[in-house]
Amino acid sequence: MRIPILVASTAALLAATPALANNPALPPLEGADAGLATLSTSEHLAGLVKRIYPVADGTVYFRLVGACKTVTYFHFSTTSQAGRNWYAMLLSASATARPVRISLPQPCSDAEHQAVQYVFQDP
Repeated sequence: MRIPILVASTAALLAATPALANNPALPPLEGADAGLATLSTSEHLAGLVKRIYPVADGTVYFRLVGACKTVTYFHFSTTSQAGRNWYAMLLSASATARPVRISLPQPCSDAEHQAVQYVFQDP
């Protein structure tokens, strides 16, 4: 069974909801972003775990099926309890073929390895 990858950027969500983009309670956009309905450039992805690559320094590199990564990886550190929990979640998701969701601080790019903001899984 294939699980489709879901991609939703903050810009797309705000563009679909003009009331949020024009809310005076939110900080104003400046510079090149002034013409865009966005508050950040974060991106959220979901998919099956394709590869997990832990290294000696405690960093875990991984890819999701269908995500933008073909030569680079998403990554996080296992030096915190959250990182160790995320690693366990990735291992479990990979073993059971269940999708995980991740948040990136910037749009997904295959040009570089990218740190994740968080990893979670729906029940």
